Amino acid sequence: MKRSPFASFGAAGVALALLLAGCKSTGTAFNPPGGGMRTLHHMYLSISATVGSVQIYNLPVTSASTPSGTIAGLNRPEELFVDHAGRLFVPLSNGGPGKTVNVYSSPITSASTPAFVLTTIDASVEDTTEDAAGNVYVSAWPSSSCCIDVFNGPVNASATANFSINSNGVTPDGLGFVFGLAFDSSGTNLYVSSFSSIIKFTPPITTASTPAANVTPNQDNYGLVVDSSNRIFVANATIDGTVDVFTQPFTNASTRAFGLVVSGTHVIGMAFDGSGNLWAVDGNGVVWEVKAPITAASTPTNVLTVTNADGIAFGP
Repeated sequence: MKRSPFASFGAAGVALALLLAGCKSTGTAFNPPGGGMRTLHHMYLSISATVGSVQIYNLPVTSASTPSGTIAGLNRPEELFVDHAGRLFVPLSNGGPGKTVNVYSSPITSASTPAFVLTTIDASVEDTTEDAAGNVYVSAWPSSSCCIDVFNGPVNASATANFSINSNGVTPDGLGFVFGLAFDSSGTNLYVSSFSSIIKFTPPITTASTPAANVTPNQDNYGLVVDSSNRIFVANATIDGTVDVFTQPFTNASTRAFGLVVSGTHVIGMAFDGSGNLWAVDGNGVVWEVKAPITAASTPTNVLTVTNADGIAFGP
């Protein structure tokens, strides 16, 4: 099911609209923490449908590319994340209040089955990321006071969620409808996009963590990624097709350095490839590439159109 910008709904209809329309997707950060990504050979797209899938593409991806493989039979896969070990994390919203994240080991093919499944504390999982120590963070949006669930690393088949972070001083709407998660290039500072806020958490991150910075632009926030220079890229659903770029230092007083116009409709999933090029998927399933170095004058290229594509990531 296609997403629509929050701006098209009244305030009273936001929660219902989200439940009906599903989640929003982000991707993986460029230069993931924990030792450096191996050479990238594949792009992954999540196809968020009741009988959904993850499509696998060989790099380089062009307008003539077709999937080299498909992990089929997934119930509404959302945004995708590849960790430093090359494992693919696939949150499943299960057509409703999902609580699981499938984890696939490399090499990833059509025949891949989960190496293990993470079960979160909170329902309606959306995004996944990892810090430099291998701790895994999963966003969830069952209420206006919720949530980021944290698994102490290194995660494996016996991993269980150790604690959850909730509102803890996030204003104005709490840590509600939290979607995008990404660590900076050091793997220590966590950036979060929720309905009304762009948030920074600094270590040590615990169940009692409060924001080190909380920026509240007039927008609904979709995906979030961080590049190797620690610029924060946030999909802005109020201004369709725009990705807002914030530079360091990121503080309560931060405003966007520029808005990158990617598409004619709202951007959902984003990811950086190994060369620092930004890839984005919009609400029509169009996959865009923005070549590095990325500036306010950058021009995106329409590479592919894939029905119901939401999440995107790059891996080995």
